[in-house]
Amino acid sequence: MKTSSTGSLVILVAAFLYSTSGVFAKLLGNSFEPLFQAGTRALIGLVILGVIGYFTNQFKPIPKADWKWYAIICAGAAVAFPTTFYAYNQIGITTHTLIFFSVMGLTTLFIGIVLLKEQLTKLKISCFILAILGLTLITLNNLQWNSLLGLIASVICGLGSGISFALVQKLSKVNTGTQITAMSFAAITFASLSLAFIFQERFTPFSNLNAWGLQFVYSLMSLLGSYLLVLGFKRVEPSIGGLVSQVEIVFAVLLGIVLFHEKFEWLAIVGCAFIVTAAVLPDGVRLIGRHRNKAS
Repeated sequence: MKTSSTGSLVILVAAFLYSTSGVFAKLLGNSFEPLFQAGTRALIGLVILGVIGYFTNQFKPIPKADWKWYAIICAGAAVAFPTTFYAYNQIGITTHTLIFFSVMGLTTLFIGIVLLKEQLTKLKISCFILAILGLTLITLNNLQWNSLLGLIASVICGLGSGISFALVQKLSKVNTGTQITAMSFAAITFASLSLAFIFQERFTPFSNLNAWGLQFVYSLMSLLGSYLLVLGFKRVEPSIGGLVSQVEIVFAVLLGIVLFHEKFEWLAIVGCAFIVTAAVLPDGVRLIGRHRNKAS
């Protein structure tokens, strides 16, 4: 299976875009109910993708063999969004972050080895352990284990996200990044807004221009982040993509320090260093090996 530094770089940019979620969550406050917020954010992205895909001819007939993979990918995306907000409310952002990235990393590693015949190496195992250790150091002081349902939701979220991105390599090349992302967003929109209706969440009035303006910008960031993740995972081994995507929490920590003057903790900084090292090491070793082969 081929992997590329370009794919890792694309995932790194996507991780930064996703890391702004905390910033928008603080800015939006209680303006939106969780499921309604997720559903409308996905709907805005879906409309944008629909317009772009239609006018640029990015939507192609889906081969029959791809429908089963689309069903699994969309199901993973659909369960990841609602369970994220439930987990946040039940066990807190810190604990959910640790469980989410750990499970997502294991999921991408498993899919890569079992379904995509990815080679499992000592370097990948070491990097995965290093990344989990980094996540633990960052979240150590704020872990909560008080809700079994919250923990289960967090695990489901990690599984769904790992599945929805790792399996894009099973789709044939006729499927564009725009089409794959649009299908996922359609599933997220349907699942989130249906649950919002069932639980009778409050509708945010359109007269609240500030909230809807922030929601639109947040939607653009989520859309671009999701699109880039799809493109990135199409170009790298799933285990590598899972490692690089964990840099999202590093960006989130830095944004919290810079924008909101959050407390500076040395354990968190060491944890960030571990995660960055785990993310760049596989590509770094590969590039060094390629350079030596050319030199010889």
